[in-house]
Amino acid sequence: AYYPLTSDVADMLSGRTGSIVGGGSFADGALRTAPAGTVSQHQNYIQLPENLFEGLELSDYDGITIALDVMPDTTCAAGNGDWTRLLQFYKPANTPEGTAEGDVYLTQGCIGTAYYNGSTTQALDATVASSITAGEWHTVVMTVSGFGVVVNVYVDGDLVVTGQDGQKGIISQMPNFTQNYIGNSRFADNDFVGLVKNLRVYNKALSTAEIGSIGSAPSWTIYYGGAKMDDLAQLQEALSGLQDTVDGIIGGTVNIQTIRGAYGQTMDIGPNSIGETNLGSTGSA
Repeated sequence: AYYPLTSDVADMLSGRTGSIVGGGSFADGALRTAPAGTVSQHQNYIQLPENLFEGLELSDYDGITIALDVMPDTTCAAGNGDWTRLLQFYKPANTPEGTAEGDVYLTQGCIGTAYYNGSTTQALDATVASSITAGEWHTVVMTVSGFGVVVNVYVDGDLVVTGQDGQKGIISQMPNFTQNYIGNSRFADNDFVGLVKNLRVYNKALSTAEIGSIGSAPSWTIYYGGAKMDDLAQLQEALSGLQDTVDGIIGGTVNIQTIRGAYGQTMDIGPNSIGETNLGSTGSA
């Protein structure tokens, strides 16, 4: 998934849309979550789609990476353990029936948490809370990976805090997460106040080297049939032309079967895997 958040709350890849709740507005190529000086709870935030994680082929083995560019109005004081949510994803128990409660979130104080089936993995070190300084853009990244779940939090490419526990199963349950927000907590924590842009979701836990290539101005390099595509629209046009050409030759239409997670993966063209698109090193799908 990739939400630029420059003029709407829409996924550039799937077309799924969210909404602004409260006094948020677009300014300077980003989304301001609330007017400056606002102090509120559950009143000013971004509502993301209930099906945010559907179709991403998530697995507990591969993990997940979620990145967001933020410019807060205020800097957290070191040591205060600030719980203001940058990102909040949640599912109640028994949705679907027989599954446990799940909770994944990232705070302005660089606290990353993954909770499932009564077990919590938390990356917490209050001494790094001031890493996300006011008035400056920062790329904040959270990875959740493995069966002995590891949570890592990065700021501007640097690993600032990590945590590990023995729980498992949360990542494969994330397609069932329906309460998905930017800047809103499901507890009594203040709403985030500042600018956000470029929400990216990858269906694997990116390496430290890959995370270092994620910047506040995402870019991608897309190749199709050996030719560089300027953007996704050009790729779609090329695929449309290909479909017109080969319909009937291979006994059916040409369909995009999978877009595997992050740029850096491949996109297979089916049904006979007649082409491959390399989606560069940054961005998401």
